[in-house]
Amino acid sequence: MVILELVQSEITANHPFYWNGLAGLSHCKNRGIYSGEGRLRKVALMSRAKLRALTAVLTGHCVLNKFIHRMGFVNSPSCRKCVRAKETRVHLLIDSPAVCGERQIHLGDAQLDTAS
Repeated sequence: MVILELVQSEITANHPFYWNGLAGLSHCKNRGIYSGEGRLRKVALMSRAKLRALTAVLTGHCVLNKFIHRMGFVNSPSCRKCVRAKETRVHLLIDSPAVCGERQIHLGDAQLDTAS
């Protein structure tokens, strides 16, 4: 047990330094999703389908009306849920009132950085 505790304390102490030193990964680093007590545990307990959907929106690797409208596949770039603004990942993660319940369940009070 002592060795495990030493390893855990070393990881806890050095993780921020290592994480911030990695190049790239801006979608993950600047979102505030994994900070806070218990948030990572909530994410780990999500179903595979919900985890895939959350990861897709967080990383921008999902089908959103703003992009498929540009390709001519849909008539409008508007959000499918609220129809108030263009459907982008930032809109879904922060602005859309239609998904605020899901957002609160999965992200809690995470402060998301919309700079990128």
